[in-house]
Amino acid sequence: MGKNKLTSNLFRVLGVVLVAGSLASCMKTGANNQNNTNVSFVTLMHMAPFAPSAEVYFNNSKSTSAIAAGTFSTTYGRITPGSYKVTFMTAGSTTDTLSKILSDSYDSLRFYTLVLFNRADSSLGSMKINDDFSSLSLSSANYRFFNFCPDAPAVDLVLNTTVVQASRHTVDNEYGGYYNTFSTLTPGGYSVTVKKAGTDSVIASVSSVNLQAGAAYTIFLSGKKNSPANPISVNVLQAAY
Repeated sequence: MGKNKLTSNLFRVLGVVLVAGSLASCMKTGANNQNNTNVSFVTLMHMAPFAPSAEVYFNNSKSTSAIAAGTFSTTYGRITPGSYKVTFMTAGSTTDTLSKILSDSYDSLRFYTLVLFNRADSSLGSMKINDDFSSLSLSSANYRFFNFCPDAPAVDLVLNTTVVQASRHTVDNEYGGYYNTFSTLTPGGYSVTVKKAGTDSVIASVSSVNLQAGAAYTIFLSGKKNSPANPISVNVLQAAY
């Protein structure tokens, strides 16, 4: 599992409250005990290992403290639905812009992931992912895979001994919405291994993870070579809010 997780004052300026809980259990019951009828759900990932720590602005309001490269939020935060421009700034600076996500709508009861990333050539970019949980299987485990490692330009995702996604390129989901959708597999325990595409050369692995029926998981490769603070690793993140 990833060791760098964003847990402190996420969206502090926007006054968002983080509520722990399983997205899958909410879907199974078909109801939510929280008053979520007029909020959008947003989560953040700083997946740019060649970038400095960042602060995130929604429109002109600073909405996070400094977020180090390799850090990601483990639950969705809540924001008021509306139109927002999202800007990733170098932490401590009001002028050094790392990347921007152009003004776009954040709708009520929708889920979004905002990512700062490096491409394979180390150039910076950012994206807004629409996290569509409406068609998740309740009888299967649901997963998707992202390659956020610029030092691993083409990889295979292997669950136990089966290649389930082949030749996935660094941030190939930047323009391909297909890669942001969820696939299904039989619930149970799995080893998760990322290998250099077409080979048995292991880049990173997790020896055992339990993928539950009805739950949604984002598996992602992140980090960079020779970095003690942000080494290459594979992470399995269950959707929760």
